[in-house]
Amino acid sequence: MAESRPSVTRIAPPTLDKHLLDYLRVLVKRRWVAVAGIVLAVMVAGLHLYSAVPIYESAVQLLIEHEAKNTFSLEDQVSQDRETTDYYNTQFTILQSRSLARRTIEAMGAWEHAELSGGSAPANLQPTNVMEGAINGLKKVASLVRQGSSTAAAAAEDTGVAAAPPASGRVETPEQAAVIDAFLSRLTIAPVKTSRMVDVKMRATDPQFASDAANALARAYIEQNLEVRMTSSKETSDWLTEQLSEQRKRIEVAETNLQRYRERHDAMSLADRQNMVGQKLSDLSAMVTRAKADRIGRETLYQQVRDAGTNVRALETLPAIAADPTVQQYRGDLARLQADYARLSQDLLDGHPEMVRLRAATRDAEGKLQRELQKQVEAIRSEYDSAVTLETSLTAALETQRREATVMGRTGIDYGVLEREVQTNRQIFESLLERTREKGIAGELRASDARVIDPAQVPRSSMWPNRNQTLFYALVFGSLIGVGLAFFAEYMDDRLKTPDELKTYLGLPFVGLVPAIASKDFDGVTGDGTPLLHTKVSPLFSEAFRTIRTTILLSADERPQSLVVTSTGPGEGKTVVSSNIALAMAMAGRKVLLIDIDMRRPRVHKVFGLDAHPGLSDVLAGKVDVEQALRETNVPNLWVMPSGSPTDTPSEGLSSPQFATLLSTMGQRFSWIILDSPPVAAVTDACIVANRASAVLFVVGSQLTSRAAAQHAVEQLDVAGATYLGTVLNKVALRRDAFYYSTYYRPSYERYHASSQSNS
Repeated sequence: MAESRPSVTRIAPPTLDKHLLDYLRVLVKRRWVAVAGIVLAVMVAGLHLYSAVPIYESAVQLLIEHEAKNTFSLEDQVSQDRETTDYYNTQFTILQSRSLARRTIEAMGAWEHAELSGGSAPANLQPTNVMEGAINGLKKVASLVRQGSSTAAAAAEDTGVAAAPPASGRVETPEQAAVIDAFLSRLTIAPVKTSRMVDVKMRATDPQFASDAANALARAYIEQNLEVRMTSSKETSDWLTEQLSEQRKRIEVAETNLQRYRERHDAMSLADRQNMVGQKLSDLSAMVTRAKADRIGRETLYQQVRDAGTNVRALETLPAIAADPTVQQYRGDLARLQADYARLSQDLLDGHPEMVRLRAATRDAEGKLQRELQKQVEAIRSEYDSAVTLETSLTAALETQRREATVMGRTGIDYGVLEREVQTNRQIFESLLERTREKGIAGELRASDARVIDPAQVPRSSMWPNRNQTLFYALVFGSLIGVGLAFFAEYMDDRLKTPDELKTYLGLPFVGLVPAIASKDFDGVTGDGTPLLHTKVSPLFSEAFRTIRTTILLSADERPQSLVVTSTGPGEGKTVVSSNIALAMAMAGRKVLLIDIDMRRPRVHKVFGLDAHPGLSDVLAGKVDVEQALRETNVPNLWVMPSGSPTDTPSEGLSSPQFATLLSTMGQRFSWIILDSPPVAAVTDACIVANRASAVLFVVGSQLTSRAAAQHAVEQLDVAGATYLGTVLNKVALRRDAFYYSTYYRPSYERYHASSQSNS
């Protein structure tokens, strides 16, 4: 029998391409783990909502104006934008300053208020810290101690004296600093985008305190802004008054010096002469400029005439000559004569009197045109010479006038310096006087750059905890946690579950999948109630073994075959598989012998309701012959050989020559010998028999066997020289995890099989 082995051996592990549906199948399979994560998150959120201290938020909206300058250049505009940004950032920082907070607390008289002194509220009212404080009260107290608020509360309780407001110019005491820190921790400044608005928000466990504190802070900020403006205005006015007095003295000195210079140098007549020289110099400069431009234009025309020389055609094309009326008239006369001559030459001979007259008239016209052109050339040359002469004379006059102006300018430098000094001092004085008046008016107008648009109102509901939002986040985070736990559980579960995993981790062909069925789904009319094909079982169960039978028969040749059915460990259903494979082959007309070689824990005889002995162990021991050990079942073509009497040396019996002879003898009588073998991991019996049988069918219980254990079992069979027919995935929970196994099973398959059986 050992020589007739199928050609099926180990295969290369395929690559598993993950699809989105694969992850969805995992989620459906591990749905209770995911649901547990969601329920846990919702329970924690509910506990938090139940124990959390509600926080109320009230906001006052301020409008902060900033006077913009009139700008005309891009650089000034960029600078102004930067200055505006810096201004508003500065104001936001002032709103959060300790000095303004201290001023607000003093105005409210809130140094001993329970909200700030740590009597009932967390030190920091940010939602994350409040959540922490609500869950763990001890952590809340520790946070108060770290931030100093608890110190202020303890001092007030022990001594009976509230935290006194800090005196101006004195350092804050620890109690005062703690109250100010508590106030600032509740304050939030939120600028409104693309506007000059800012929301000043105050959070507190007392809604009335939240609105009062927000309004008080806004009032304190406006009053402080006014005080700063008034102080700055007074300081500026004092400085301007002092500068104005000094500048008045400078004007008096400068005017005295100017008057003395006028008296010594007759500055009045000097000024008149300078004006005349300056005017003349300006006129000469303009005349030289015009003469030079005229000379350049005439020089260009003269150069064109000179380049043309005596060429009449070239001279005629010059714009200055061609535009002359006389030249245009002569050219027109010449053109008409030439046209008449050309017209008559077609009908008359050259000697005809009319032709002779036309030629004479043409020569006369050409002479007139040439003389006129020469006259125009002479006129252009004459005009150019006149322009050169005029430019030279005007340039000489301009140089003379410049020397005279230089001499007079040196004389008037000192006078100009003194006069400009007087003018400058007078302008500075007028500017200071104007600024002094403006500051005086601004000081009388007590206005602020900030004003309240919407005062803070007492909040009617808490801003935190937000129950809907908290529950929503709990669902979201719970879903993420649940999904993570589901995939983690799937990752940690190294049991073989799918046919793809059998091919990947064991490298064996997949033969078939056997569904797990409950006892209510079949009628165990024989034996111990094991589901068998000839009893009333699920159509899906029956079709699974018919598929396995077809695969086995197609993979084998026509010679008798011996097939070892084994598994990694006990409880994976190898006996059910071997029994039903034997039944399926017998129903297909094959003569089949099912031998129970598991002599330690035999079960085949129970499945078919037979006596365990005499059986295989008795035959191998020579106690009975083969015929006595064989049992014919109520299924045609199926015989069973039980395990026989208990024995202490089953491995020795299976490795004996008697067992090899038995297989050879039975192979002559039966088409298939199915050997129900013990598990590979438990004993060596399966490895011994696998070496002598034609092939091995490896049964894996779904979600019962780890990958490492199954791989180790296959390695043991490899060492024994086993030839594999393939693997069967048994006890698959198709109905419970239908979506997880949707690649291999659909509920419609079972309905189809049931329908086909009822029709047959």
